[in-house]
Amino acid sequence: MGKAATLSSAIMQEYERSEIFFLLSQALQDIRALGVNRAHTGCAFGVLFDLRLVSLEEARRRVSEVLRGKDVALWTAKAIGGGIRVVGT
Repeated sequence: MGKAATLSSAIMQEYERSEIFFLLSQALQDIRALGVNRAHTGCAFGVLFDLRLVSLEEARRRVSEVLRGKDVALWTAKAIGGGIRVVGT
């Protein structure tokens, strides 16, 4: 799922460039993320983690480090039974 999300986001990157996508996609291995997804608007991104390997708090910290100094808002959400649930902002 992470690879497919990243590939789809990379295709969007060809049409609408984003420094945020570039930073996140370059850091995937370093932050132990599965992939990065991008909303249809191109303005919102998600970073996918396996929470069996990385805690939610650690995942958030890693993404925060990659995006340090950027004007972004971070939301934490968990995928649950066909949807998501926001667990922090």
